[in-house]
Amino acid sequence: MAPPLRTMTDDTFTDDKMSETPASPTNTDTTLTGDVVVERADDEGSSIRSSECPSSVDVESAQPHNSKKIKPNFLQRITSPFRSDPEPAAVTYTKTRKLENTPRGFPQLAAFQASEANFSLYRSYSYLHSRVLLDLQDELRCLENELDEIDWNDYEVDVNRLRSRDYDSSCSSDLPGTRTRRVVLREIKEKLIEYDDILIKSRTLESFQKPSDRNYRSVRRYHNNKKPLMDAPMDAIRSKEDVVSLTGGREWATFDGGVESSIGRVDQALKKVFGLKTPPLQV
Repeated sequence: MAPPLRTMTDDTFTDDKMSETPASPTNTDTTLTGDVVVERADDEGSSIRSSECPSSVDVESAQPHNSKKIKPNFLQRITSPFRSDPEPAAVTYTKTRKLENTPRGFPQLAAFQASEANFSLYRSYSYLHSRVLLDLQDELRCLENELDEIDWNDYEVDVNRLRSRDYDSSCSSDLPGTRTRRVVLREIKEKLIEYDDILIKSRTLESFQKPSDRNYRSVRRYHNNKKPLMDAPMDAIRSKEDVVSLTGGREWATFDGGVESSIGRVDQALKKVFGLKTPPLQV
């Protein structure tokens, strides 16, 4: 094949056929396969042959490796033998009574006080206990005097009646309405059981702890803000000196008192700094 004709212009060689565009034997929109040879002339007239061979593209390698397994850290490897299988939903499901789903009134107030042990505040009714105990005490006093009178009367008539219960029963009068020693003792026993039961329970109530000022104010705020009861039933919580708490010992009483005092001092400082009429934390 004859070399292409060149024209010399100012020491520059140009090919007459460089301006010609080769016609593609196939559609340019289709994918070309095989080697493509490009010849270009440099200043020295030498031609450089370059070849490009398209390689197949690995689609999977081009995708991000999102499914790469993350290795557990040191802590996970240590604790993995001690982990238990998660419990099924039927075991972990819990049912909780919510205030908003409880009717307003005594039901809602009961749900509120049962939601926190520190809110379990109730009246001890110490005055009523004392009143009932005094009444039973006086009834027992009357029965005691009646028993003494019967004993002295029988002692003067027949001393043996006080020495044998069977003999005393055989000598007792069967007339209706007659109060014998057996009748009086039976009434004394019934009154003593009732009196002792209330006395012991009153003693137990006296051992209950008084609520802290913080817990008492929390319950009072709930009564004031939500107003679950009418005014008259709210007198129970207003009797502060008669209110007791159902919580156990006061191991944290000193700590709670210190925290409460600190909050009080901060509250007073905020009131003074911002010029408020009432402490902001006691709204």
